[in-house]
Amino acid sequence: ALGQEGGGDLFYSELGEDTEKAKAVCRGCLVRLECLEYALEINDQEGIFGGFSERPRRRVARQHRAGRSLEDIIAEDEAQYFARIERSGDLAEAAARRLRDVRESHV
Repeated sequence: ALGQEGGGDLFYSELGEDTEKAKAVCRGCLVRLECLEYALEINDQEGIFGGFSERPRRRVARQHRAGRSLEDIIAEDEAQYFARIERSGDLAEAAARRLRDVRESHV
């Protein structure tokens, strides 16, 4: 079943790596919005719903109560996620260039 890995529930794992895997599954899910709405409706305090863990979901709930749409919140989360990936790629590229420069200076 989706979310089941090694007998544990991916969406309720306390391991950081599993949390990131669960959020990645959520990013590609067709019912992400509905899942997040459900979690806010029942005020679930555990697990990953709609791509958000407990603490970020409390922030989402506050923003939503203040009138912000969940669609906008999810879109911002997606934008931040892809910006982080781009930055990490830029950092990896810079590190590779630096390593090449260091190796070339020792030749």
